[in-house]
Amino acid sequence: MRIALVKGHGLRIVNSLQSRAEETLSNMEKWLEAHYLPAMKSIDQLSEVIRHHIEAGDKLKFELVLECTDFYLNGDCLMVASPAPPPRPAPLEKPTGSTPTITQLQSLHQQLCNVAPSGLISSSEFYSLLWDLIVVTLGKNTLPEPWIKQNETQRMEIVSLLTDEYELIDWRKFLLSAALPWPFPSLSQLLTVLQRFKAADRGNTGYINEEQYLQTELWFSSESVLPVPEDPSEPLPYDRLANLRKFFFQLFADHSFSPSRLDYLTMLQYFAADPNPRQGFIRALSVVLGQHLKHSSQGHLVKSMPSIEEATELDEDYKEAECALASSSLLGEQEVSLPALLAVISHKVTKIKDVIHLPPDCLSQEEHTEQLAHIFRALGYMPEDCIPFSVLSLHPFIQDLMETSTHFQLVNIHRVLLAHRDEGEANSSTVS
Repeated sequence: MRIALVKGHGLRIVNSLQSRAEETLSNMEKWLEAHYLPAMKSIDQLSEVIRHHIEAGDKLKFELVLECTDFYLNGDCLMVASPAPPPRPAPLEKPTGSTPTITQLQSLHQQLCNVAPSGLISSSEFYSLLWDLIVVTLGKNTLPEPWIKQNETQRMEIVSLLTDEYELIDWRKFLLSAALPWPFPSLSQLLTVLQRFKAADRGNTGYINEEQYLQTELWFSSESVLPVPEDPSEPLPYDRLANLRKFFFQLFADHSFSPSRLDYLTMLQYFAADPNPRQGFIRALSVVLGQHLKHSSQGHLVKSMPSIEEATELDEDYKEAECALASSSLLGEQEVSLPALLAVISHKVTKIKDVIHLPPDCLSQEEHTEQLAHIFRALGYMPEDCIPFSVLSLHPFIQDLMETSTHFQLVNIHRVLLAHRDEGEANSSTVS
């Protein structure tokens, strides 16, 4: 009886296990049926994505994830580094009015160097060069529009403004005029920059290289803060002053040496030029002497604009400089030596090496020295003495030289180019 009870209980347990096993197997079959097709579909999708990248030769950018029946691209996990955004386009200078861009100025400089490496060119050759520039650059956008549209009268007027008494043109003066507007330095600023150049010139050679030049602060800052466009595809604003500063070295440096070297005293004499020839002469002589020369003058501070006018009032810096000059004059009279005066009045052609023939009536260095020695003696001084400028400036020859010499007169060719354009616009509006 007990055996029958045990046997019955065992059969019930076995039947229960069997029914639960069958139920479990049925559930597993249903689960497999429910997941098999989606899983195969996901595997097919994975295979298709891989096949596409292989055939296209592309790299898998995102992580491929196959999780149970789900297939997806994990955008939070990159398989390769994201490509760097394209660099901003290089800053591009846009031409304004009659002022050439720095690139155009560099092109003019190169052409003038090839034609007249000495820095001096005859007025007739220069006139032809201006005409050739118009013809060659016509339709190429390599010069501002007012330059291309200039007529014969304008070319003759520009040449006349730049021509000296020996029918020669210093093309560096021409390029300085073409580069306007640039910050016009006061005499105090020129003398300050001169001291900075001398500090950079540790060997006291009178020359500095480009690295020393760029490390020396001029009378204007070349580190202006320019707004950065939000759109990364837009170029940064063009920093004309910084590039103009580099162009000034290219313009005045002697590139026959390696590395190129700059005669900084000669460069500063160019920037001493003034629309008033007398002021230009005195400023240039002051630069050579390294000190202010006391002289009676009217307000002459020049604005840095294409239309250069004499300022009606002195700015605060200039007033301070004049006050300092007045104070220093109480301590002693500014004196001028014969070599310093010779450095200012001698024509540049006399300083060029291997010059065989000087222009007619152009005195050599020796003749200039003899002439100045005669003036010194006439004023009661020996040639080796230093003569007070207040005495020297009273001599008729020196007075005539200061009033008539155009070597240090700042010429503004933009007046010629823009005046004719304005006249044309006025005439067209009158006709209409």
